[in-house]
This record gives sequence, C-alpha cells and structure tokens, in this order.
Amino acid sequence: MLKQYFDDLTADLNRNSGRIRQFFATHASSAGSSREDLVANLLKDHVLPRAAVGSGLVMSADGSFSNQSDVVLYDPFSNSPIFRRSPVPIWLIEAVFVVMEVKTKLTPTTILDSVAKCRRFKNMPKYYDGLEFGHTKIEEHLFVLWSFETPANSTVKANLLDALAEVPQSEQPDFVIVPGRFVVRGGHYYDLSTNGQVGSPHYQERLNSVGGDVSKLLEEPFEMLDCGTNSLTVFLYWLNSWLYAAGPRRPNLLKYYGIDTWCHKA
Repeated sequence: MLKQYFDDLTADLNRNSGRIRQFFATHASSAGSSREDLVANLLKDHVLPRAAVGSGLVMSADGSFSNQSDVVLYDPFSNSPIFRRSPVPIWLIEAVFVVMEVKTKLTPTTILDSVAKCRRFKNMPKYYDGLEFGHTKIEEHLFVLWSFETPANSTVKANLLDALAEVPQSEQPDFVIVPGRFVVRGGHYYDLSTNGQVGSPHYQERLNSVGGDVSKLLEEPFEMLDCGTNSLTVFLYWLNSWLYAAGPRRPNLLKYYGIDTWCHKA
C-alpha cells in the first residue's frame, strides 16, 4: 500500500509538471514558480515537523548572501526570517537545514548553475548558539538539486562528473533527485552516510581501512542510484533521516552584531 501511495504521488507530480509545461509554454518564469510550488507542497506534507518549508535568501554573519533559493527547509521552533512578509524573506544561515534548486530539466547548463550556487551557499560562514551543549548535532547544510525531466542516466552522470571535476567534496550538491528516475547522493551527505562523523568509531575504522589516507575514503564523488518509481521514497527517507540526526538550529546573534556581549554595565 505504501509503495502504491508514493508511486501515485510521483505520477501526479510528473503529470502536474506536464500540465505546467503545456499551459505556461510562453511564460517560463511562471512555469518555474509553479514547479517550485509543487515541490514545496510535497515537502510540507512529507518532511518531519522539525523542518518547515519556505523560500528566499540566506544571509551569514559576515554580510554575505546566497542566491535566491527556490525552497528552504529551516528550523521553525527557534527561528523566524527577516522581512517575513516580503516576497523574498531573508534567513540566517544557522536557521537553515536545506536549500533546494528546482529545475525543469537537467542539462550541462542547469547543473553548472546549481553547482555554482551550491558552492556559494556552502562556503558561507556559520556560528551556532549552543554548540557547547550539543544542541546542533550536524553543523553542515544540505543542497538539493531537483529536476522533473532528464536525459539518459549515463548522460547525466557524465555531465555531473564534468561539473564536479574541480569541486571539493564538501562543496558539492548532496542530492540530485528526478522523481520516477534516479537519486544521486553526494557532497557532505554521501561522505557522512558512508564514513560517519569525523572522530566517530566508524569513521576511524573506515580511515584505518584505507591506511589513514582521507582522500581514499570515497572511491567516487557521488553515487547514482536508478530507483525508478522508488526514487521519491528513497530521497524522502534519506532526507528525513538526516533531519532527525541534525538537531535543532539556532544562530549566535552576537556574531551578526559583531560584538561579544549585548551590553555593558552602566
């Protein structure tokens, strides 16, 4: 029954994407916004309550900004955006779990564009509040590239390898998902799910198995899985597992003010 549910959900997503292509054929920006809404609404119904769904810009304490994100997953229990009522709210990076790019089709151009946005986002500095108490279990963020249409798997894999050839593992997208076709896991998520947290017994065991050479912990930069109609189920399972493990997110606001304390005695 559960498999049938997600099979139907995938089919509905792709049908709705097809309708958008048909009715917004001459309005590319409106088509893009409509597809982003499809993804956002799906996530609102299928991610853990600890992650709320929005969109907008991401800002860090040094004043840098991400590109505008189609979908943002954030911790709603300790955070609210700046300019909440604006069409483009601003999220402090420490409040964010995941940012997503939603594309109509995976092409060399859309892949390169997404990788550039991913690198910009992942290089933004972050300062969490409460790290000393272990509140934030995973400090990294996820970057997801979602597409509705794709060429052959072999073509996509070759394009990804080309786009990521000079990109450090930590700056690569964590997921590429095409519902009904495949899931790619890479970046921080692939490293973490394969090797465990740095310093953990599993990580040390993996490191010992490759003679202490960190560069050999991963044989390839990503793993591409042809899951067919199960792609959406696999992606949501991995995403929710990571959200469960990540822990709450709370910015250290003093870093945004550039001070160490709020006030001094009068």
